[in-house]
Amino acid sequence: MIFVTAAQIDDVTGTVNDKLTGIQLDLRELSTNLKNFHSDFERLNTNINEIKQDTKKALELSNETKTACVLLGTKVETHEKEILTVKVLVASEVLEIKTDQKEKDREAKADRKWLIGTIIVVVGLLASNINTYL
Repeated sequence: MIFVTAAQIDDVTGTVNDKLTGIQLDLRELSTNLKNFHSDFERLNTNINEIKQDTKKALELSNETKTACVLLGTKVETHEKEILTVKVLVASEVLEIKTDQKEKDREAKADRKWLIGTIIVVVGLLASNINTYL
């Protein structure tokens, strides 16, 4: 049989009390750390939710921007086609104006030749009539 003295029991009880006090302090520290972790986790979760909302808004804006770009591209293509049509019309009108001007120049040249020829004939007739009277 083993005999344990009261002093030994007191020593073991003191050691157990010291260990239990240490465990209690460790549990309090662990509880405080868990509270801090929970607070940090909640803050991180809030930040993640804000990022999700910001990302969703950015995606919506991106889709709106893409739609606006497509519409703008369509409008640009339409205007480019209109510009090409106007260029073709202007080119044909310029060609027509140049053709008309060349034709008018030819007619004016023919009229000048006729007028010069008529003047020469009239002057010749006048000169021969004047010679006849002299």
